[in-house]
Amino acid sequence: MIHLFLAGFLFFKEERKLNKTIVLAILIFNLYIMSQSGSRGAMVGLGAAILIFLILKIFSLRSLKTKIVSALILFILIAGFVFINFQREIPWMSKAPYFIQRLSSITRGDWSRTTAWGMALQGFKEKPILGRGWENFNVLFNLHYHPHYLSYGPANTWFDRSHNEILDILCLTGILGLAAYLALFFSIFYLFKKSSGGKKNSLLFLFLLLIAYFVQNLFVFDTPGPLIVFFFSLGLFYRETSDESDTNKVQIKQVKIDSKFPLPVLLILLFIFIPWGLYEFNFKPLEKSKEGIMGIVASLSNLDSGLKWYKESLREPCFTNPEVRLQLVKTIFVVEDRGGEDEETIKKAVEFAIEESKKNVSEHPLDVRYWLFLGQIYNANADLDSRYLIEAEKALEQGIKTSPKRQDVYFELGKTKMMLEKDQEAIELYQKALSFDTTIPVSRWNLGLAYLIIGQNENGLREIEKAQEMGFSLSAEPKMLLILAQAYKEVNNCQRAIEIINYILELKKDFVPAYKEKIACYINLKEPEKAGEVFGELQKIAPEEAKKMLKQ
Repeated sequence: MIHLFLAGFLFFKEERKLNKTIVLAILIFNLYIMSQSGSRGAMVGLGAAILIFLILKIFSLRSLKTKIVSALILFILIAGFVFINFQREIPWMSKAPYFIQRLSSITRGDWSRTTAWGMALQGFKEKPILGRGWENFNVLFNLHYHPHYLSYGPANTWFDRSHNEILDILCLTGILGLAAYLALFFSIFYLFKKSSGGKKNSLLFLFLLLIAYFVQNLFVFDTPGPLIVFFFSLGLFYRETSDESDTNKVQIKQVKIDSKFPLPVLLILLFIFIPWGLYEFNFKPLEKSKEGIMGIVASLSNLDSGLKWYKESLREPCFTNPEVRLQLVKTIFVVEDRGGEDEETIKKAVEFAIEESKKNVSEHPLDVRYWLFLGQIYNANADLDSRYLIEAEKALEQGIKTSPKRQDVYFELGKTKMMLEKDQEAIELYQKALSFDTTIPVSRWNLGLAYLIIGQNENGLREIEKAQEMGFSLSAEPKMLLILAQAYKEVNNCQRAIEIINYILELKKDFVPAYKEKIACYINLKEPEKAGEVFGELQKIAPEEAKKMLKQ
C-alpha cells in the first residue's frame, strides 16, 4: 500500500513522460498485488485515503461539475461497500474476486482480534503511564487469556500483538508513548494545512499515504519493513512541506565546535561499534538460526549429530536462543515418538533440553509458554527419572500463575497429577479447564480420558461421546486411545473398541498392545477365527510378544 502512494507522489512530481509511464505502471502493479494479498487492513487504509481525497476535492475545488462527480464517486464507493457486506452470504459471492470476498467480511467482525483489543485496554488500565514495556504484549495476553481462543485451535492461542498498533503502543508504552506517537500525526496535519492544503497533487499523495498508514494500523501491527518506509515518508513529507524560499537558499557555514572530544577517537569508536553492531544484531543471529535449523534437520537422521548443532547454536548469548530451545524440545518429542535411538543418547538429549528450558523460564519468568514446554519435557521423560514429575508439577503450577485460564497448562498438569497418582486432583484440574468454556470439545475429551484412566468408565465414556457429538475427532496418542478402547471393552461394547483399535493401528502399525487388545475383543465376541487372524499379524511384527501370549 505504501508503495502505491509513493508511486502516485512520483507520478505528479516527475515531468518526463517516460518516467511518468514507468511510475504509473508501478502504481498499477502495486494496486494489483494489494488486491491479491487480500489484506483487509491495507484495503481499509486505502479506502479511507480515497474518501478523504474525495472530500477534500468536494470542499476545495470551485468547479460545480467536479464537486458533483466527486460526490457521486464517494456515494458509489460507500454504497458498493454496504452492498457487498449485505450480500456476503449470497452464493455468487464465492465466485467474486478474492479482494471483494475479503471486503465483504469486514463488518462481520473478528472475535479473536477484538478480544485482544480488550486485553490491550485492560493492560493500559493496569499500567497507564509507562505501560508494560516494548515486546511484552504476550505477557499481557497470557495473563488475561480468554479460554475461547482454544476453539480456534492450539496454534491460535498465542498472540504477541493485539493487531492494532495504536492499542499496542497504548498498553506497552502507556499514555506518554501514545501521546508521542500521535504527535507525529498531529504534526502531519499541521504541516499539510500550513502548506498547500491539498493544492499540490504530489503533496496530497504523501499526506494520504500517512493517513492510510494510520488507518491501516488500527487493524494490524507494524513490522520493520513498512516502519522503515514510514519514517522515510515522514522525512519526505517534511521536505515537501518546507518553505521553498528556505530550502533554495542553502548556506554553508563553518561552525566551530566547542568540544574537547578528539575527532580521531570518535572515528575509531565508530569503526569499532558499527561493525560490532552489524555482527551482534544481524550476522550472529543469522548464523545461530542456521545452526538451529541444522540441529532440527540432522536430528531426524541422527540425534547425536543434531545435538551438536543445537549446542553450537546455544553456545553464546543471542536473542534467537529462546526459540531455538523450544525447537530443541519439539525435536526430542519427534525423535522419541519415532524411536530407533539408544537410551543413553535420549537421556543425554533430555538432560540438555531440560537445562536449556530452565534458562528460558529464568530469562522469561512471566511467559507461560516456556513453563509449559518445561513441564512437557519433564512429563514425557518421567520414566528416566521419577523426580521429573515433581519438577513438572512445580513448573506447571508456576505456569498457571502466569496464565490462570489457559487450558493447555491444566491439561498437562492433570497428566502430571495422574502419574503422581493424585487422581482426584487431576480430575479437578480437568473439570476446571472444562468450566472455563464448556463449548471446547478437547476439554471434554481430556476429562473423559482422565475418568477412564482412574477406572470411572461410565463418566469417561459420557464425556468422550459428548466431545465427539461436538465435533471432536479421534486424534490422540495411541496409548490414550487404547485406554478408550479398553473402556468400551469393559462395558461390553467390543465392536466400538475394535473400531478405535483399527484407528490406532492406522496411526502406528507396530503398536503391539493394540493387537493384544483386539485379540481379546474378538475372543469376547466369540469370533476365534478373526482373533487368529489378528494373532497372525502380531506374529509378523512382534514374534517374541506372540510367543509370550501363547504361553499365557
